[in-house]
Amino acid sequence: MRRAVLLTLLLLLPALLWARDLRTKEQRLYAIKMRNAQWEVERKELELQIHQGEYDEIRDLYAQHISTGDQLNQAQNTSQLAQLAYDQAVLSLEETQLFFLRDATHISILEARKYRITADRREVEITIENTAEMAQALTLNPQQTPEQIEAVLSLQDLVVSLKNPDGLILAEPYQLRVPRLQVGERQTLKFSLLEDCQAVVVWLQLPDGRTESSYIALRREALQNLPLITAPHFSREGELNSKISYPLIIELLAEDQATFRLAAVNLPDGISALFLDPTTEAEIDQVKFSPQATRRALTLELQLSENLNPLYLDRPLEFYVLALDQEAYPELVQQQRHHGDQPLSHAMLTALKGSNAAFELVLRGTGELEMLTESRTQEIAPGETGRFAVQLANTGSLELREVVLSTFLPTDWSAQVEPDTLPLLPAGDRVRVGLRLHAPTTLQGEYEFRLNASGLAGKHRIEAPEKTLGLRVESPVDWRRVLLLAGALFLLLCGAIALSVRLRHR
Repeated sequence: MRRAVLLTLLLLLPALLWARDLRTKEQRLYAIKMRNAQWEVERKELELQIHQGEYDEIRDLYAQHISTGDQLNQAQNTSQLAQLAYDQAVLSLEETQLFFLRDATHISILEARKYRITADRREVEITIENTAEMAQALTLNPQQTPEQIEAVLSLQDLVVSLKNPDGLILAEPYQLRVPRLQVGERQTLKFSLLEDCQAVVVWLQLPDGRTESSYIALRREALQNLPLITAPHFSREGELNSKISYPLIIELLAEDQATFRLAAVNLPDGISALFLDPTTEAEIDQVKFSPQATRRALTLELQLSENLNPLYLDRPLEFYVLALDQEAYPELVQQQRHHGDQPLSHAMLTALKGSNAAFELVLRGTGELEMLTESRTQEIAPGETGRFAVQLANTGSLELREVVLSTFLPTDWSAQVEPDTLPLLPAGDRVRVGLRLHAPTTLQGEYEFRLNASGLAGKHRIEAPEKTLGLRVESPVDWRRVLLLAGALFLLLCGAIALSVRLRHR
């Protein structure tokens, strides 16, 4: 019975030993190759000792003139070949050790995050770690100390680059060199993207010449989890009673859902602001971000009233667009009520939990001048003066300076304008100007005169639509001569009638 139990235990012993072997397949394979390499070294060492012993014996016999020179040379060559075989076996053992130590070296990419710093600048942070298997290397190389193993597994002059799948470098610096990365050490490398992308190829060049690459999707993050507001054109010009549009891009580089309220502040009365969806033209007052939607395109539309205070004309007007947290929006409303018509400072807006972007609007007023005449045609005698009343009206939104009324006259005519120049004509005002046209004494007929009026609005000359006046020049009627001629004709007619009656009676 005892013999049967012992026999069973002997049969199960290899299986028990194999079951207790917790090493991985690679570790067991490495152990087998190491034993083979060590056995080969031991075998070559034994052969070297045998051939060296034979060489020593033949050399002694040759000294005693027992063996020949050929035998000595052959024994020497055999000993040297055995020495070379032994040296090659030792190198093969060291190569096997280094090969598995190299396989125990691992570089792990722990994080790859993308930040948007400004509108056109994006940075990427790559965190790498030397995750070499120190315990495995010690287990498989018990003849070496931990310091020796760590020195082998530490990396020196590691080169890191970011590329696209086609192999083109897409970040600056083009290469980052890590002088030393010890076992278990982490380092974070910063790159500036040359073009926006969602994934990169992290390219590693190891000290032994090997290269590794990993295609990694970038984790999108935003500083303080706040959106970034950008616009292709932050400064625009517009005229009163018109609409001005600012295309906006709001981006949140985060993977969590978030909603922000929109607002435009520091706009004066007479300017209303609307946020529109450019695809549907629908009015919106908040934006929502999600992992699938991290970028929103909007349009800020400003409606400029024609009754805006002239003090805002022709000078830059700064205002802000805000994307605020839901809890920060009531604080903005409270600040606006507290300050009334006074603009909020940039420090106040920055204190709110949200993002802000400065914009600029230059209001351009319209300069318009109009001429109004009470009568456009008169009759005068030669040498007399025609009098017209002309009203100059500033129908624009800008004040006009140096307003003058001018006429184009035929030969020998003269004109007089009172006043000849208006130094200032405010917007909306009208001024009556007297115009006198003097006719020559030798001319008669119908004449037309063109009137022009112009003034300065800033550096630009504004002209009114041209008007035309008419004058009919005729000599006055001599009523005495007309009456005498009429009387003579009447007497002549009466005489003719009387003569006709007499002739009839006869």
